[in-house]
Amino acid sequence: MPVSQFKAGLFPNLPELIDQIASRALLVGAKLLSLVGLRPSYSDVALPLVIIRGVGGLFTLPGLFYVLFKGEIRLRIIVVCFVAPVIAGLPMERYLLPILPILF
Repeated sequence: MPVSQFKAGLFPNLPELIDQIASRALLVGAKLLSLVGLRPSYSDVALPLVIIRGVGGLFTLPGLFYVLFKGEIRLRIIVVCFVAPVIAGLPMERYLLPILPILF
């Protein structure tokens, strides 16, 4: 789903403020899932490769939440510095390779 749809609002039946808050929260959630590899494939990639990528995401997603909520302050700062630009929409996920060992 394009970012423009999230910004326009996903819930037209709700009041505009609630619609925007919920839509932006879902956008961040979708970016976090995509960030760790839990995303659909839009090309003709073989299903086993998509599953392998997803299995890695099953390990890194809990690691991401653990570091952000329970990790040392130094690790939190490192992870936020790498994740924040991706959430903002600047670089692609491949630039997160340096923090993957931390998340595992």
